[in-house]
Amino acid sequence: MQWLVEPFQYEFFRTGIAVAMLAGALCGLLGVYIVLRGMSYIGHGLSHAIFGGAVVSFVMQWNFYLGAGLWGFLTAVLINQTARRTRIGADAAIGV
Repeated sequence: MQWLVEPFQYEFFRTGIAVAMLAGALCGLLGVYIVLRGMSYIGHGLSHAIFGGAVVSFVMQWNFYLGAGLWGFLTAVLINQTARRTRIGADAAIGV
């Protein structure tokens, strides 16, 4: 049984376990909120949009992270406006 507790002697392992537990709890809470709001595809839609923004900013020789972040923010705003102003649901707005 010693081999089970042996990794906890190292500080990086304890830090990693603590961060993983915190991330798991926060992602679980956020996931429930997103599913209840009917936005279960938001991660998929935003990841594709951010990838496009990263490519455009790379081609234009702009800051890679700034371009991806701005493109993702703009996409989130457009998804929100589309879902609010039309009769389609949030998941359908993400697909558009």
